[in-house]
Amino acid sequence: PCEVDVNGNMKSQHYNLEIHYEALYWFELLNNFEFSGSVYFFFFAVMGLIVCMIGMFAYGMNRLLTKLRYPPRFMGLELMKLVSVPQLKGVSLALMPYIATLMIIYTIFMDISFSGIHRNWIGRGIVLEKDQFENSVGRLGSAFTVLGVYTIFRATDKLVPTVQGRRVGDEGKTVSESASALASKRAHFLFTGLSIEAVLLCIWEFSYSNMFRNNIYRFKVAFQLGQIILDLLTTQLMGDRLLAAPLLVSIQMAEMLVTVGARNFTEFSLCYL
Repeated sequence: PCEVDVNGNMKSQHYNLEIHYEALYWFELLNNFEFSGSVYFFFFAVMGLIVCMIGMFAYGMNRLLTKLRYPPRFMGLELMKLVSVPQLKGVSLALMPYIATLMIIYTIFMDISFSGIHRNWIGRGIVLEKDQFENSVGRLGSAFTVLGVYTIFRATDKLVPTVQGRRVGDEGKTVSESASALASKRAHFLFTGLSIEAVLLCIWEFSYSNMFRNNIYRFKVAFQLGQIILDLLTTQLMGDRLLAAPLLVSIQMAEMLVTVGARNFTEFSLCYL
């Protein structure tokens, strides 16, 4: 505090500015994301192994303390083959053309010189370098948006396929009603998916705010409870667990992505656990 006289006024307005630099400990550097990404990838992989070990410990305790005379054998590897292999094959086959499309779009709008073209009809003269970058990024984002919308429509078409060979009574009347019901089901799935994505987009934007960063544990618990409610609500609205599955996966992925808004590595890790 400054020295004051009997009247409460400062005796002098001169001051000496002192700046002290102190080295942080290794854990503090790790906690503040000061290392390269490979270091955090390693620690995050270790955390994943710890979670797996906790599950194995829980299974082992139940296996040792069971009262069954002939307890069932461990079917984890068979279950992993049944669940993981088809998903890996399907995702790999789907990613190959999708990644190729993304690379083509990026090459067209970022590497090829379309940036020198004005982005409005009334633009004249030479496009500045700053505007060229904005033109390229804007057109790239628009192309990605169109690709995403097209992917959603194609996924809707595949998840709600056209059923062949179900014709009862008058052929024309039955086909008309079937097509109407099919279009209604696809529109219902599409509207529900876009509505959920809009809500998730708001949550993603909110995760960058200081309010979320300062109360990340409270919001994480609230999101967990909200996920359970959305799970039940989505399944009830869709009337089909298979159609609700991709929407529930997007909700779970959004819940994991919001943890990126954590202030440090400790909060990020605890939110993951």
